[in-house]
Amino acid sequence: MFLSLVLGTALPAGAQSVDRIVYWVGPETGPETGPYDAIYTYDLDASRADTLVRGSALGPDDERVFFGLAVDVENDRLYWIDGGFTNPDGVVVFGAVMRARLDGTGAEVFTAPIACGISDLHDIEVDPASQTLYWSLESDCPSSGLVYADASSPPPDEVRIFPTSRPYTVRAHEVDVAGNSLYWVDTGFYGDPGVYVAPLDQTTEDRQVVADDVCDVAVDPASASLLWTRCGDGVVRRSDLDGANTEVVLDAGREVTYLALDRDGRKVYWSEAGEGPGTGAIRRANLDGTGVEDVVTGLTEPRAVELGFGQLPTDAEPERPTSARLSLGPVSPNPVRSVASVSFALAEPGPVTLAVFDATGREVRRVLDGARAAGAHTVAVPVGGLSSGLYVVRLVAGADVASRLVVVVR
Repeated sequence: MFLSLVLGTALPAGAQSVDRIVYWVGPETGPETGPYDAIYTYDLDASRADTLVRGSALGPDDERVFFGLAVDVENDRLYWIDGGFTNPDGVVVFGAVMRARLDGTGAEVFTAPIACGISDLHDIEVDPASQTLYWSLESDCPSSGLVYADASSPPPDEVRIFPTSRPYTVRAHEVDVAGNSLYWVDTGFYGDPGVYVAPLDQTTEDRQVVADDVCDVAVDPASASLLWTRCGDGVVRRSDLDGANTEVVLDAGREVTYLALDRDGRKVYWSEAGEGPGTGAIRRANLDGTGVEDVVTGLTEPRAVELGFGQLPTDAEPERPTSARLSLGPVSPNPVRSVASVSFALAEPGPVTLAVFDATGREVRRVLDGARAAGAHTVAVPVGGLSSGLYVVRLVAGADVASRLVVVVR
């Protein structure tokens, strides 16, 4: 089936053990081989590969093709897109969002159908904090490229179209919660191909940041950068979040198809389809391109690589926008180069501090330190002189604490 390589890495003293699982999609193998896809896993610490979900086990269809993966460790959920199947009552479903537990049990339809017109289903991402699921497709239906829904329970009450200024045919996308942004790769059917970005508050302020025939993109908030691949080559490139200062990170020597970032371990993982059955691989390297090594080899067309670990720096606190007696609004703009603003509300008057902390927890800027009246306030947050990266804006009033994440770019 495939050959797994041992990549044991010792945990630092006192570190909390986390299951380091790599997920991917590929053709199903084994005694029931056929035109089915399957979801596979590789445990980096146990050096063990497993078949998590078999398409042939989900129904007696002639073909079951999977697109994209989204891993939500916090809520024990795995999401993927199923290209189509026939219900027990004989109804043909053209495209569905599926989900299961992270051990592969409890597979069920989350919502269906999701295809529109002549469609090519592609990517899916989840924001565990807001329990929002985003998926994308290439389609001849205008404005159908990006959609989202509440992921808390199936089926969602409503599937919404993510508002953009024009239609897109989306090949891949990435949710950047820290930067309050959604990035996506457009194939160029309705306009120029490349990487585009828009704020998650859905204000139709979409804009192009990379002009190229891009296959996949990943966001690294800690370095305020994008990693992306051009279709057909084996080069991983890095750009600033606005697309400036593009540089080559590494040349894998074979076509790179999908990317995934270990933001905690500061590594990039990628898949290589290879040139035939058993010639594909998943590999990884440091984010500076050094230390290239195999993770799993002997694969057949691995796709949609995802990680069940390392999705945020472990020493950066999560957002806590509200507490018992105060609330902190989002930082705007985000990302920011020089000065941002943030609003907060106090239930009662008293002393407050508002400060900026880096990803290690070190205070780097004190913005407010004094008494404030009850009610709403808006303050400027200067970030001039800070290096590019992920920061925490933290508001403290007595025993109450609220925080927001902000990305500084240079």
